[in-house]
This record gives sequence, structure tokens and C-alpha cells, in this order.
Amino acid sequence: MMCLWWGSGRQSKTFRCFHQLRADTLWGIPHLLKQPRMSKPMRTITILAVSAIALANCTSTSVTPISQNQFLLSTSAAPACGQSGATKVAAKMAAVETIRRGYGRFVILGARSDNNVSAINTAPTYSTTTGTYTGYGNTVYGNSTTTYGGGGVVIFGSNDAKLHVLMLSPKDRGYSQGVDAKRELGTDWQKLVKTGIKTCTN
Repeated sequence: MMCLWWGSGRQSKTFRCFHQLRADTLWGIPHLLKQPRMSKPMRTITILAVSAIALANCTSTSVTPISQNQFLLSTSAAPACGQSGATKVAAKMAAVETIRRGYGRFVILGARSDNNVSAINTAPTYSTTTGTYTGYGNTVYGNSTTTYGGGGVVIFGSNDAKLHVLMLSPKDRGYSQGVDAKRELGTDWQKLVKTGIKTCTN
């Protein structure tokens, strides 16, 4: 997954994460376009705002089973989530995967987090020149101003968290000391088990 944020000056700043998301999820909110009282500029602003919020907090998680009751979990989160956000999502996804596999509790045997976020400055992509001139006979007086824009700071990369998880059933030793998966997810645990954790704001 790659996340980008760019823009400068008076331009609106944009943040995007690129991974497996449908195009209509990113740029289309169909029911907003059907509102008759909303002007076209307002529809555009609303759609882009909703998309930017979703993208700025996006996460993705992969799971690698290593035994019948253990797995390795890797979560990548957008720069805006921070390392704490990535770790939080990883812990919740550990609970999700524990329930999906028929266990009730889990223990984290190992954990690691990495900040792989970087930033670069980009050069201007356009320029605009305006001027005022006055002529007297064969002489012209005036001044001109050139404004540059389109460049700015580009932030890319991700915050990553990796967990080694041991799943426990009631008959297993240490079950009472394990993390209760359902309690970790809260009252919406059934919904989260079905959908997974897609953002660091869950």
C-alpha cells in the first residue's frame, strides 16, 4: 500500500492511499449526485471530502498461518494513522482472526512496529505571470509578477505493525490469562469479524 499527500499554497491538499479499493468507492458517492438542491461545485467538494477522509485513515492486513493455533499478522496503515494507529488495528485484527478460526482468546507472543513514512519536496508544476504597463511616447514603464504553484510536500509510505499470535481455547493452558477476543472488539464484534478492520478510526 502507498499513501500520498500533496498540494501547496491555495490549492486544496489531497491525501490518497493506493491499494485494492474500488474506483466507485474512492470517487463516487452515487446518492450524493442525486440530490437536486445541491449545486455541482458543492457535490464535487462533498465527494472529494468524504473520499479524502476515508483514504487518510486506510489500513490493510495480511495473515500467515504458521501452525494450527498460531499465525503471523502484518498491518500497514496510512501515515496519518501513526504507529499507534497501526498497532491498534493489528491488535483488533488479531482478535478478529482469533474468532474467525473458532478460538475465544489470544496471546501476543511477539510484536514489532516500523515507521516507513517519508516526505519529499516537489518542484512547481506551473507558473502564472501578470503585469501592468504604461507607455509614454517611446518608453514603456511597468512591472510583472510570476507566481509558481503545483509543487509542495509529498508524504508517502506507511506505518507497519507485525504480531505473532497464539490462539487459545478454554481447554488450553493459560486460557484465563489470554485476551478475550470479543471483549477486545466490543459490542460490534460480530460486524467487525465479518468486515475486518479497514481504517484506524474503528
